[in-house]
Amino acid sequence: MTPLPRSVRRALAAVSAWEGSMDEDMPNGRRVLLVEDEDSLNRVLTRLLDSEGYEVVSHRCPVEALHAMDSAPGSWDLLVTDVRLPGMTGLELIAAARQRQPDLAVLAISATLPPEGQGTALEPREFLHKPFTATHLFGRLTELLEGRPVRQA
Repeated sequence: MTPLPRSVRRALAAVSAWEGSMDEDMPNGRRVLLVEDEDSLNRVLTRLLDSEGYEVVSHRCPVEALHAMDSAPGSWDLLVTDVRLPGMTGLELIAAARQRQPDLAVLAISATLPPEGQGTALEPREFLHKPFTATHLFGRLTELLEGRPVRQA
């Protein structure tokens, strides 16, 4: 069996630490579309977001994520996506998602520097560099979603 990458091991440790300190009575009702093709990181992020009361729909394929958006138009609060994905980049996914829902909050995550000039201009707050802690993730999500109404599924 291949050992988990160091970034995934750190993320698992962060989930364990975060779950021990959370208030389980505080669901936030936000719908998140998560797109991460690395299975272990997808599971970790799903578990972490779920632990904070987010309603998470996760996909490993960006095309499937767009189908999910089409099946529930306008009902998403946030798209969290890896930048490197099979079939299309996370930036291409963000552009296609914003065509469907222009006011969609987005967070691109990547182990590399934020890409520039690839079709979608991201604000600095819409990018999170891997590896990151649960505190950094939730701080960024709070910043992105602050003042936005919760969408109805």
